[in-house]
Amino acid sequence: MDTLATCTLPISTFRAALSAASPHASTDALQPHMHGVSLQLTDGALTVCATDGHRLFKFVSAPVSDLALVPVDADIPDALVPLPQVAELIKALPRKPSVDACSVGLARESGITSVRVSFASACVKVVCPSEQFPAYKKIIPPLATPTVPRFCAMNPDYLKEACEAVKMLEKLTSKETSGVCVCPGPDVLAPITILAPGVTGLTIVIMPMRTAAEVGAPYLRRSPGGM
Repeated sequence: MDTLATCTLPISTFRAALSAASPHASTDALQPHMHGVSLQLTDGALTVCATDGHRLFKFVSAPVSDLALVPVDADIPDALVPLPQVAELIKALPRKPSVDACSVGLARESGITSVRVSFASACVKVVCPSEQFPAYKKIIPPLATPTVPRFCAMNPDYLKEACEAVKMLEKLTSKETSGVCVCPGPDVLAPITILAPGVTGLTIVIMPMRTAAEVGAPYLRRSPGGM
């Protein structure tokens, strides 16, 4: 068995990230590459991602600036944990104050990737499917500060869901934010990014879903397709 990477972080943070990411994953089992939560390990930091093709949730257990130099096409160890196993993993994490840290590791044996979460004297292992999580970093452009204020059109339901995810992380990690920052992309078709100052590394990206006929419309409609 080859250990690909490991990361140590507070159990409450790991539980909060999984809990907040799960609602953003696809509930369609016929889309196995999005029917789960992606765990990526880079230089001791854990990135938790989930998407349904229209919205993307991302939480990083280290300041985003520490990961800024990681190439977009870098070979980063990752594993996709199906939603049913995510729920079981959340239940298995202890809530006792005496157990405050866990080690998350990715391992590969005979071509099969597994996630191992260790805490105290226990270890939980989840065998992951072979499906690959979408290459979202190649779709989302770097954040840029607009030179002039402007409007951004978005589905209000997505903003509501993003704020709910922020509130969940605040409650579970005991970290308060000063609100959310909505960062529009460079044009009407670019992704809209929502950041939550105070909750380390939390980013929620909303993928606009516009057809040619909808460009210029004052809102975004839910529609088939997406990422």
